[in-house]
Amino acid sequence: MKYLFLVLSLISLKSYSQYALTPFAEVQGTQLREIKYEDVTGSPYLFDYWVNGKVTTKSGKHYENMPLKYNVMDDKLIFKQDKDLKKLFEYLTKI
Repeated sequence: MKYLFLVLSLISLKSYSQYALTPFAEVQGTQLREIKYEDVTGSPYLFDYWVNGKVTTKSGKHYENMPLKYNVMDDKLIFKQDKDLKKLFEYLTKI
Protein backbone atom coordinates (compact mmCIF):
# COMPACT_ATOMS: atom_id res chain seq x y z
CA MET A 1 0.00 0.00 0.00
CA LYS A 2 2.87 2.35 0.83
CA TYR A 3 4.46 1.55 -2.51
CA LEU A 4 1.25 2.40 -4.38
CA PHE A 5 0.94 5.70 -2.52
CA LEU A 6 4.57 6.54 -3.31
CA VAL A 7 4.12 5.78 -7.02
CA LEU A 8 0.94 7.87 -7.27
CA SER A 9 2.64 10.76 -5.48
CA LEU A 10 5.61 10.68 -7.84
CA ILE A 11 3.35 10.58 -10.90
CA SER A 12 1.44 13.65 -9.71
CA LEU A 13 4.68 15.53 -9.04
CA LYS A 14 5.97 14.70 -12.49
CA SER A 15 2.81 15.98 -14.17
CA TYR A 16 2.90 19.18 -12.10
CA SER A 17 6.49 19.81 -13.16
CA GLN A 18 5.37 19.82 -16.81
CA TYR A 19 3.03 22.78 -16.19
CA ALA A 20 4.11 25.82 -18.23
CA LEU A 21 5.09 28.84 -16.19
CA THR A 22 5.24 31.40 -18.97
CA PRO A 23 4.08 35.02 -18.89
CA PHE A 24 1.22 33.99 -21.20
CA ALA A 25 0.09 30.98 -19.14
CA GLU A 26 -3.36 32.48 -18.50
CA VAL A 27 -3.93 33.50 -22.10
CA GLN A 28 -6.41 31.07 -23.58
CA GLY A 29 -5.34 30.17 -27.07
CA THR A 30 -5.49 27.32 -29.47
CA GLN A 31 -2.45 26.12 -31.32
CA LEU A 32 -2.30 27.59 -34.79
CA ARG A 33 -2.61 25.41 -37.86
CA GLU A 34 -1.67 27.61 -40.75
CA ILE A 35 -3.62 27.20 -43.98
CA LYS A 36 -1.51 27.34 -47.11
CA TYR A 37 -3.22 29.50 -49.71
CA GLU A 38 -1.97 27.97 -52.95
CA ASP A 39 -3.89 30.17 -55.41
CA VAL A 40 -3.13 33.43 -53.60
CA THR A 41 0.05 35.47 -53.87
CA GLY A 42 1.37 37.43 -50.91
CA SER A 43 0.82 36.93 -47.21
CA PRO A 44 -2.47 36.56 -45.31
CA TYR A 45 -1.01 38.76 -42.54
CA LEU A 46 -1.32 42.52 -42.26
CA PHE A 47 2.45 42.65 -41.70
CA ASP A 48 4.96 39.88 -42.39
CA TYR A 49 6.80 40.62 -39.15
CA TRP A 50 5.75 40.37 -35.50
CA VAL A 51 4.57 43.58 -33.80
CA ASN A 52 4.57 44.07 -30.03
CA GLY A 53 1.18 45.12 -28.72
CA LYS A 54 -1.20 45.30 -25.74
CA VAL A 55 -4.12 42.90 -25.29
CA THR A 56 -6.99 42.78 -22.77
CA THR A 57 -8.90 39.53 -22.29
CA LYS A 58 -12.55 39.18 -21.24
CA SER A 59 -11.42 38.26 -17.72
CA GLY A 60 -9.77 41.68 -17.46
CA LYS A 61 -6.15 40.54 -17.71
CA HIS A 62 -3.82 42.98 -19.46
CA TYR A 63 -0.80 41.81 -21.42
CA GLU A 64 1.79 44.19 -22.82
CA ASN A 65 4.66 43.75 -25.25
CA MET A 66 3.20 40.58 -26.74
CA PRO A 67 4.45 39.58 -30.20
CA LEU A 68 1.33 39.78 -32.40
CA LYS A 69 0.29 39.21 -36.02
CA TYR A 70 -3.12 39.86 -37.56
CA ASN A 71 -4.42 37.41 -40.17
CA VAL A 72 -6.54 39.51 -42.53
CA MET A 73 -7.94 36.52 -44.44
CA ASP A 74 -9.30 34.76 -41.34
CA ASP A 75 -9.80 37.85 -39.11
CA LYS A 76 -7.71 36.26 -36.34
CA LEU A 77 -5.14 37.68 -33.95
CA ILE A 78 -2.13 35.44 -33.41
CA PHE A 79 0.46 35.62 -30.66
CA LYS A 80 3.84 33.97 -30.34
CA GLN A 81 4.18 32.12 -27.05
CA ASP A 82 7.58 30.56 -27.61
CA LYS A 83 10.19 30.73 -30.33
CA ASP A 84 8.25 28.46 -32.71
CA LEU A 85 4.83 28.10 -31.04
CA LYS A 86 2.10 30.33 -32.44
CA LYS A 87 -1.44 30.45 -31.01
CA LEU A 88 -4.77 32.08 -31.79
CA PHE A 89 -6.33 34.40 -29.25
CA GLU A 90 -9.71 33.53 -27.80
CA TYR A 91 -11.94 35.68 -25.58
CA LEU A 92 -10.54 39.12 -26.41
CA THR A 93 -12.24 42.38 -25.56
CA LYS A 94 -9.67 45.02 -26.48
CA ILE A 95 -6.59 45.11 -28.67
